[in-house]
Amino acid sequence: MKVMFLEIEDLKKNKFAAQLAEKQMLIGPLMTPNKLIPRVDEQTGEEYEVFFSADTIEKIAYKMMQDKLVDKVNIEHKSSEPAPDTFLVETWLVKDPEHDKSTLYGFKPIQGQWFGIYKVNDGRVWNEYVKTGKVKGFSVEGYFYNNTLTT
Repeated sequence: MKVMFLEIEDLKKNKFAAQLAEKQMLIGPLMTPNKLIPRVDEQTGEEYEVFFSADTIEKIAYKMMQDKLVDKVNIEHKSSEPAPDTFLVETWLVKDPEHDKSTLYGFKPIQGQWFGIYKVNDGRVWNEYVKTGKVKGFSVEGYFYNNTLTT
């Protein structure tokens, strides 16, 4: 899982998120259904977009938890840049956006979104990446089958 985090200044604007930041914990959506994600084919250079349905996100979340992959954290999808001692402490799928826990932290969730809270014990990762704003969110890394949609 690639890790990017919310800006520390954004976390400080919300008292619950600020409390997490004091504990070196971060919250954010891990995956959002039907969000178009730009990609470039490495061989052809062709640009395209991918997305995941809410059902697919649920399957990915359960599979990653089953296979114990949610704690395999790195920076910018680089296995050579691990985020040591960074681990998932809470995770959930949004069922009711209006009453979802993420609203306490200032998010406006949508149904089917996958949220997580990570604890970052490694001071180097916290200081060099989180506090500086070099990374700003989460990105799930994996090998997914392509299904092409044509219109």
